[in-house]
Amino acid sequence: LSTSLFGSAPRKDSSDEFYECLDDENDAPISLTVDEMKELEELAFKKADAQLSKDSMLCDINFTLGSFQVNLVRSTLQPLTSLEMGMVSTSFKANADGSFAFGLSLLSLEVLDNVTRNTFYPTICRSLQKAQTTKSHAFRLELRKSREGDQELVLKMVACEIVASPLLLFEVK
Repeated sequence: LSTSLFGSAPRKDSSDEFYECLDDENDAPISLTVDEMKELEELAFKKADAQLSKDSMLCDINFTLGSFQVNLVRSTLQPLTSLEMGMVSTSFKANADGSFAFGLSLLSLEVLDNVTRNTFYPTICRSLQKAQTTKSHAFRLELRKSREGDQELVLKMVACEIVASPLLLFEVK
């Protein structure tokens, strides 16, 4: 008798029986126990570790969208509100040692009321960061994990000016 890669005894004694199970559409051709799956995963990690240096970067993605506006309309195509955002940026970096960094930032945010006519407050929500600086973001999220497993979460948001608009809330319902 031979043993499997995982140190357990083979499940079928005859090679004919083994190939018969491949023909059965209802059964999976290979079934592994939880311990065998863990051992297989460990072997895959060891092989990957041998091929990659600890400072190798597995993934480095950066995406920036200059600015955009979303206009919400009723089914009759009459405008409800506009959502205007300044530059939106996101990034993700993953290293072979298990560490990673994720970031998401939004430069500015403004929501306009297109329902209430002749209102003194057409802007119902806006971020209040300094208009002249690009270092202050309306919203920023950062998530990091070190190779030792330490995690850091940073969530920052500037003050916002919000005005209640009962007509808009009724229309959005």
